[in-house]
Amino acid sequence: MSDVEPDAAVPSEPNRLGHTLEFSLRGRVPEVEEERPVVPGGDPGVFERFVVSGGLVFETVGALGCGPDPEPLTGPAAPAVPPLMTLPPSSPALSSSYPGNPATDFAVVRTGLKDALGINEAGLVVGEAFSGAGPAIWTLAAGDSLVGPLPGGGGGRFYDVNANGEAVGVTDFAGYAQVIHWTRSTNTKVNLGIPATGPYGHAIADNGDVFGTAFEGYARTFFKPNGGAPVFLLATPPFVAVHSTDMNNSGVLVGAGLVTDFISHAISWPRYDQPLFALGNLGGDRSRAESINDAGDIVGWSELTPGNPTRHAILWPATGGMIDLTT
Repeated sequence: MSDVEPDAAVPSEPNRLGHTLEFSLRGRVPEVEEERPVVPGGDPGVFERFVVSGGLVFETVGALGCGPDPEPLTGPAAPAVPPLMTLPPSSPALSSSYPGNPATDFAVVRTGLKDALGINEAGLVVGEAFSGAGPAIWTLAAGDSLVGPLPGGGGGRFYDVNANGEAVGVTDFAGYAQVIHWTRSTNTKVNLGIPATGPYGHAIADNGDVFGTAFEGYARTFFKPNGGAPVFLLATPPFVAVHSTDMNNSGVLVGAGLVTDFISHAISWPRYDQPLFALGNLGGDRSRAESINDAGDIVGWSELTPGNPTRHAILWPATGGMIDLTT
């Protein structure tokens, strides 16, 4: 059978020559062959062979099987692709910026921006462009555009953007990943010079503080105060390595601490220069804090029992405690 990506949406009615496939943002699929019954519910021994050419059209290239030659398939033309769906308002800022919140497929409706990875309160979207062209941005008023060459001349992407239009991400500098900082108002791009192999800038606070991860065997988390030197957050026992996933505007970081290759726990740093602590879990081998808001509420997940990968969503409120969100 075909190895089409599982989230590629194949038409549910019988395929006919010329049907156009719909695909998700994961992109086009390679050319593959697939056998399907010519007539649903008919002779199971009669198949027609299709080729997905470039991820676009089923083309009939021959019949296989032991039954008689099939009758030509007839019927109405393929139905029109439905319009973009409308989402309910999710926040006052987005609702005012995007009336009705139409879902925008940047890879189809727009050109240039391939992956949208961060958005600020004003609706400035940052991410990565097609074909290794580097970081790209999108606004409701201007659409998408490339940021332009980065230090070192390589490609790259932005992962996050703050309320002031400052973004942080990664660029290929002289063959090595380096953390890049961009200021929209001046189109200034700066290599932050993190002293590590392969560092990535993951988030930037409104005051310009940056954190990210370097991958040197185990992951290492760094924090760079705005205008200051970068500091690597230490793993304290029982943790042998730490990885941060998010930071709020108060400088509280969250992530996961590795105990062994198979055991990790959700953790938090009240500040980059203060000791980390475990947030607690539901009893399983692994847990992880994924995001924190400015009120200090943390969300993530936890496995339930040792040796069982079943996990539940968790809220660690700023007021303390832990709430299982999975019902």
